[in-house]
Formats: sequence, C-alpha cells, structure tokens
Amino acid sequence: YLTPRETVFFMPHWQEEAFEKLMAVQQGMMEIPVAHAKEKFPLLKDGYAQRAVLDPGTADIDVDLLHQSYLRLFRQRGGELHCDHKVTALDKLNGGWAVRAGSDTLRARIIVDAAGAWGGVVAEMAGRAPIGLQPKRRSIAIVQGPEGADVMRWPMVGDVGETWYCKPQSGKFLISPADATPVDPHDAFADDMTLAEGIDRFSQAVDYEVARVERTWGGLRSFAPDGVPVVGYDSAEDGFFWLIGQGGYGIQSSPALSRLAAALVRNEAPPADIMDEGLALDDLSPGRFSGTGN
Repeated sequence: YLTPRETVFFMPHWQEEAFEKLMAVQQGMMEIPVAHAKEKFPLLKDGYAQRAVLDPGTADIDVDLLHQSYLRLFRQRGGELHCDHKVTALDKLNGGWAVRAGSDTLRARIIVDAAGAWGGVVAEMAGRAPIGLQPKRRSIAIVQGPEGADVMRWPMVGDVGETWYCKPQSGKFLISPADATPVDPHDAFADDMTLAEGIDRFSQAVDYEVARVERTWGGLRSFAPDGVPVVGYDSAEDGFFWLIGQGGYGIQSSPALSRLAAALVRNEAPPADIMDEGLALDDLSPGRFSGTGN
C-alpha cells in the first residue's frame, strides 16, 4: 500500500515565521542545506529557498488499492454497499433507527455518521446539536513534468507556508495551491482561479514552465472547529455514533481510526497500540463541544 517518497519543504525569505512554527512541532524532520534539497529536486530555482527541511519518513499511498481492499473485506464479512441512496430522513424507533434512503427504508440499532462533508447534514436529520463541521475545498491540477526526467524518483515538495505543493504522480506532477476554502457540502470541482494562483506560486519556485494543465480535480476536506476528528457516541446515547472531521487525513488515518471506531461502537476497550501513542478519547469525543457525552 505504501511507496516511500521523501518530502522537502522550502522556506522563501518571507516565510521565516512559518519555518519556526514547523520546526517547533515537527517529528522526524531535519533541516538540510538548500544545495542538498536541489540535488533531490533539480527544478528548484536558485535564490527561492533560504532554508530547506527534509521529512524522510513520508510515502505515497495507493489509495485505490487500499479502498478496494476495504470494500472486499466488507463484502466478505456480509456487508452490503448501496450507492445512489441519498438519505432523506432519520427517524428514531424503539431501540433503533429507521433510515429513509430513496425508495428504501433501512433499520438498525446503531447508525454511524461517516458522511464526510455531509456529516453535519446527516446529524441534523437525526436531531443532533450542530458541532460546527466545515467542509473546505481543495483544488488540484495534473500537469506534464519535464521531458526526459524521471520525476518519480523526486520527492514531494512545497513551501513551509503551505501556499503550494507538488507531488510526482504517474510520471506527471500533481500541483495544488493547498487551498482550504469553506464551502457548503456539494459535488466538488476545482476552482480555476485558485489553481492558477497555486501554479503561479509553484512557478516562482522552479525553473520549469507549466505549459498546459491536463486535468483538474476538486475535493472536500471536512473539519471540526478544533481540527480534530469526532469519534464516539452522541451524548443522547441512543445509538447515534459520530465518525467525521478527518480533515483531509481520512485515508492516512483510516487503518487506525476505523479500528478505534469499531471498538468504541461495540463498547469495547480501544486498541492498546493506538492508545499507547498518547491518544486521549476525550479529545475525539463529540461531547467536547457541549461538555457532555462519552
């Protein structure tokens, strides 16, 4: 599922404060000479980076393989996947819930709100108090890399101020302005103006001209007010379980977060290896927004 790929962050002279903040919280990163950074990423323009930071422990995730593996296990264990079933109502029953979705009504003792950007909409249908979930748009462009260059050997790069990043992917460049524009839940699309600004920032950092954008993509990354996922039963204790607010790290966190959520849904002790990392369940609980809850 993972292919090692280092990440290098550049600090232009106007991002000194962002550099200090990064180094104050980093784990496993190290400052390297700018010349060393250019050896790793030959397109770096002379004079752009005043300092550089290497994160040697990052990797590419084969997202499709991971997703399909989870779906295969889901089906093997008796799960049924119903697509194109928009939930229109959630009604309490004695000892459970009725979920109206299209022409179907599904009944369950427990429902898990894992609706991503629509998590707040689903929660409202269930009569939950709002927690302030906010979807934010991320725009991405795919462009051709330099002819003849083996870009797949290069690291992911970006600036410490998080105004752009570039990752080699399938022999090309994935470029983003690292935008986080608050939006309502919708079928997301890339914002062309925001993408143009991100590509311009990338162009200021490299000796390479982006001649053409091959395709674009937009996605929604959803955040609770404190930026931490919301995992746990609602304070009403009626079988409504929150699993939202992964904030763009859903794929990376899915192996651990799904194991944790499965244990909490069954009212079992959380996995010891996850708790050994210093995790505090109160930091994830929906009750942190109301002062109540599990």
